[in-house]
Amino acid sequence: MALEFKTSEQLNEELGRTGSIENLGTLESLMPKGTKIKFGKNNFANDKKRVVVVATDKAGKIAIVSCSEPVSNVARKLVAAGKTKPEVLGWLITLDVVENENGMFISKPLGEAGESIEIGKLKKVTSEEFIPADLVAW
Repeated sequence: MALEFKTSEQLNEELGRTGSIENLGTLESLMPKGTKIKFGKNNFANDKKRVVVVATDKAGKIAIVSCSEPVSNVARKLVAAGKTKPEVLGWLITLDVVENENGMFISKPLGEAGESIEIGKLKKVTSEEFIPADLVAW
């Protein structure tokens, strides 16, 4: 059996997705110099909601950007593990802000087109060479 290759549109249709996703850049790149950010208090405390970042520009205007569910979960786990909220915000500003039909949100990295490598150019490495024995479950 071989892999069945499909276009992005075909995959989106099969997965019930509509529209496309656009990478707007990192959170930091979208904010004017002098912008201050913090977590939305209520959303951060409620694990049934997505974490939100509240940004305030020099003029006092506010913008709110939600994190994706996976990013929200990681942000909360980092704080629970002892990272400070400013440290976690420092990580969040490096992540991509994407937009789709559901709105704009902070997402885990989507990857770059240049990251794909032709299979024939990869060096094959066995599990024994690459993965420490205590991490192998088989």
